[in-house]
Amino acid sequence: MSEQLANPLEELARAAETFRFEVPRSHRGLPGLGVTAAKNAFLRALKPMHIETLRPQREFNLAALKVLAQISVGAIGPADGGVYIRATLLPAADPGRWSVSSHRQGRVGAAITRAKSSYLQTMQPVVKQLVAQQRRFNELVVQGLVELSAGTLRPDAPLIADLVSSADLFAAPAGAPALRATRPLWNEVFRFQTAFNQQLAQGLKWFSSFRPKESLFLPTVSVVALEAQAGTLPDFLLSIASQGYGAGFEVLVVTSTTELLDVAARKYAWVRAVPSFDDALDQARGDVLVVTDARRTLGAVFLETHAREYLLNERTEAATSPLPNGTSELIDPLTPTSFVNFGTGAFSVRRSRAGALRGATSPLEQGYRLYQAGVRVTHASDARSEGPPAADPVAPFLAAHPEAGWLTESARRRPVARAQKRLRILTYRWHCAHQYELFKLPHDFTLLAGRPQFSREWDFSTRPLRENAKFVPREALDLNDFDLAILPFDESCVNPS
Repeated sequence: MSEQLANPLEELARAAETFRFEVPRSHRGLPGLGVTAAKNAFLRALKPMHIETLRPQREFNLAALKVLAQISVGAIGPADGGVYIRATLLPAADPGRWSVSSHRQGRVGAAITRAKSSYLQTMQPVVKQLVAQQRRFNELVVQGLVELSAGTLRPDAPLIADLVSSADLFAAPAGAPALRATRPLWNEVFRFQTAFNQQLAQGLKWFSSFRPKESLFLPTVSVVALEAQAGTLPDFLLSIASQGYGAGFEVLVVTSTTELLDVAARKYAWVRAVPSFDDALDQARGDVLVVTDARRTLGAVFLETHAREYLLNERTEAATSPLPNGTSELIDPLTPTSFVNFGTGAFSVRRSRAGALRGATSPLEQGYRLYQAGVRVTHASDARSEGPPAADPVAPFLAAHPEAGWLTESARRRPVARAQKRLRILTYRWHCAHQYELFKLPHDFTLLAGRPQFSREWDFSTRPLRENAKFVPREALDLNDFDLAILPFDESCVNPS
């Protein structure tokens, strides 16, 4: 695989289809024609058997590619990737887990199933070495994907070298006499699987050096920093630099004193000063604007958490953040997407909708402007920060906007809302997009694991699993530990009989 390839996933997807049995032209001239004919006869006569031999491995190929695609778009990340990847791929990593069935009914189907099962049982000692080598390669792939999702896989890592060296199933001498005698034939059966192994090893090496998740999919970000002070600005900028956000970002510090940025500008090329908030709106170049208090330090995944809200839902136009200092609380915890929660002092907005903020002088005023403009809001619950909390913005805001009193009713009940118990809720996986929004509530959700149909696993291709939600097997649950259960269902659950 060339490292200049525009999209290696497309090439890998084509290579993953290993039910191909084509013998290349022999280089031996006339004697080679007989060898080629014999190989072709072996492949064609037993093609249904070869397909059954390769079927479990093909399923693993496709599952591994799905995980790689999910990593590439940021749907699987460091927080939840390892558990999901291992749970998804390790049960499928054994290429010898044959289970034969036929689409034909009656005696014909039963006879075909018996014939295929007998063939696999007979050939198992012959291909045992190849199956074991492929299983080891698969397990290395699983570990490589786990490290890739965590951002720790490097092109020069020993794991990459192991993948490259073990990709060729026929590199090692054949052990069993039967395999030595028939090795040229089995080489043709596994030819395209070996080629896929080699491409996948190179693909993981490519992805480890160039993360499409960061540079191709996540939006670029302009951080608009308010309330900048000489004593806290260096720590604020360091907290941004430490995140390693790779999709492109800049920081616009709103200040009338350019001396404040002299040292920072020499250290960070992505920092510049703007004289006012409206100037920041005019000069911002990012797809998403993150507006925050520069007296704080931002959490390790603050920018990515906000960016993923826009990546995962193209309808999202703005996102609120929790209050600072390690808390998930909000000014209005009952309605996380309420404009009142813009008063926490940190939020984001698409640049295309940022014009509604012009002239607004406080975060709550800015949130109200977005509310009036009909902007669709979500809540970035993992966008944590440390620093001074914003002053209570509700009273002065209501003095200026008495017409908004009914909108801030739950916020004025803040002491009651904040005193509410954090509930322990039992549920099961149903519609991931809907549950992703439900899990933004400040409660703990336990999902019943190992149940059939919809509840078997989380669909990371649509939404990440939030940190306040986890899967637990039924046998590990004590139902007395929960305050309530939410049991989703629809018409597909109803059996009229």
